[in-house]
Amino acid sequence: MFIEFWGETLHDPALAALNARSYTRARRLIGRVVAAGVAEGAFRRVDAGEAAAVILALLDGLSLQLTFDPGLMPTARAERVCEAALLAYLGPRRAPPRHGGAR
Repeated sequence: MFIEFWGETLHDPALAALNARSYTRARRLIGRVVAAGVAEGAFRRVDAGEAAAVILALLDGLSLQLTFDPGLMPTARAERVCEAALLAYLGPRRAPPRHGGAR
């Protein structure tokens, strides 16, 4: 259904504005969560607004994949995939592994 809505936004300025407002609100909300996670040390330092856009892109993209190929993976698996991707993207930086042994 949202795919049809997006198509209509190309021809209807009012729907385009509604869609833009919706995405702006979503990015702000997600950005606040990311900023709080950064402040608490749960996430690495990232630009919260940029991270919000990336997170929405992940969700939109996977939603599209599941819409066009419902058998791709079960919903629970899609949730785990999103969580793993977000943790890899936002998780605190770890020190690189030491190679070579002690001297």
